[in-house]
Amino acid sequence: MPSKKLSKYDAMAYLFTRIMVDRAQPPNLTPALLFSAMNLSEQAVETIQQYKQIIPHKLMESLTEEFLLELNLS
Repeated sequence: MPSKKLSKYDAMAYLFTRIMVDRAQPPNLTPALLFSAMNLSEQAVETIQQYKQIIPHKLMESLTEEFLLELNLS
């Protein structure tokens, strides 16, 4: 069975779910944060399309950790 492609929306949903649920920290939804999240989501999708062997949720975990470090939320 072919795997479902990761969309930018899926990536953003994962990112915000991780921040709000797993970290129990609601983000301050500023335009800068949303722009960064959109860029991260696009980066994730492009990386997965370029490297077919990457496991999407593992990539998202890694990118989310970097994102949280930048925001000082980890």
